[in-house]
Amino acid sequence: MKDDIQSLVDSAQKNEADAVAELIERLKPLIHASARRYYFGAESREDLLQEGCLKLLELLDKFDAAKGIPYLGYVKVQLKYFYMEKGKRSKKETSLYDAGDLLEKEAPFIERLPDTSSNVEERLVQTETQMALAAAIQELSAHQRRVILLYYGCGMDMRRIAKQLGVHYQTVVKTKERGLKRLREKLIMNI
Repeated sequence: MKDDIQSLVDSAQKNEADAVAELIERLKPLIHASARRYYFGAESREDLLQEGCLKLLELLDKFDAAKGIPYLGYVKVQLKYFYMEKGKRSKKETSLYDAGDLLEKEAPFIERLPDTSSNVEERLVQTETQMALAAAIQELSAHQRRVILLYYGCGMDMRRIAKQLGVHYQTVVKTKERGLKRLREKLIMNI
């Protein structure tokens, strides 16, 4: 069988039409099996068979018997990766409108996503609050600002802040308290 296939390959590479047709006919079961085993898209089996035959012709041109690789092994591996790659591409081409329709015949997937635009007012309030807080932090003394940013921004505890700044622990506690009190006052005035 292998010698028979190899002689067909040799003849087909010499552009003998009968040999090409015979080779395709003999390898159709391999093409069917590869498509069934490695392709999980929605394309019809007939289309997959046709594309497999075209791939077989392409591989026939690329095959080099001098490398010592059997043609059947070469074709089997190439068809495997061809159909796997084709399956990946078909998954990427599924749109958000088609994704819901593939599973159920309800509203398209994109229309079932939560509407985040209704939270515009909440985001606006949050943005204004953050801007007011940033402005209030800028009005603190440099020492208060540094302690508050290290505590809340960097997540450092007060002992580490005291050690890093080279001050006593109670100094950090009182600086933080005074800074927060000033922040509250500034935010209440701005709101």
